[in-house]
Amino acid sequence: MTEHFFEERGLYYRLGGKFDAEKSIVLIHGLSGSSSAWGEFENFFSTEYRVLSFDLRGHGYSARPQKFSDYSLSHMAEDCVALMNYLNITQPIIIGHSLGSLVLFELLKAHPTLPSRVVFLAPEYNVARRVGPRIIRALMFPVRWLQHIPVRHPRGRQVTYAPRYTGTGDWNLLRMYADITATGIRSFLFATYHSFSVRCDGVAKHIQCPVLMIHGKRDTIFPVKNALELEKEFPHARAVILNNADHILVLNHAQEVLPHINTFLHEQI
Repeated sequence: MTEHFFEERGLYYRLGGKFDAEKSIVLIHGLSGSSSAWGEFENFFSTEYRVLSFDLRGHGYSARPQKFSDYSLSHMAEDCVALMNYLNITQPIIIGHSLGSLVLFELLKAHPTLPSRVVFLAPEYNVARRVGPRIIRALMFPVRWLQHIPVRHPRGRQVTYAPRYTGTGDWNLLRMYADITATGIRSFLFATYHSFSVRCDGVAKHIQCPVLMIHGKRDTIFPVKNALELEKEFPHARAVILNNADHILVLNHAQEVLPHINTFLHEQI
């Protein structure tokens, strides 16, 4: 994987795999994470596909916008589309984990025919309808005032996850501290607030490409019922439930997740 920076959008990205491959895989990471989480996925898919991973705005090495409104997930989705256009990636296979699944939903809302296949890992799709996030979002209203404090460091850093944080649980404090300090507290709060605003009612029924959802039964962040609900919404979808997996599928359960994705990608449409 080679490292690059997309100046137009302030995005750090990694590109690798087979550059003459007909298909490309695009990886969208979770909240307060970065492209560094996708190491096993990049290695696995690089022998057959062109692989793109990138840091969402306000995360990793990507730029940290000053304005609160710039952290909306629709902006993050359009960043992804702009980056793919810049790299001439068409009909990609897009894989989103956690917050990345919400960004992917926003992308599908605006560009329903863009991907050839979609994979949701530990997905959520209607945070704004749930009581807990609605209460937290109301309590977080004052965080928008942080936009009036000048940014001292316009870019953050990445966390090296393996081997230190591999196998850590959903609420592992050391990993969470590393993630949030790397992202920056303001970027973390802004992105969290906007994630609680996402509503994607009715989006799934318009998506005609094949869809795979993988969810851990022991997920304590997004309930496993999300995947089962979504399976019914998409015209062409399948849900896989991993009995012993938690929310951190990318770091903790790659060896279980990757074979399911690989099988899905080689199925005839």
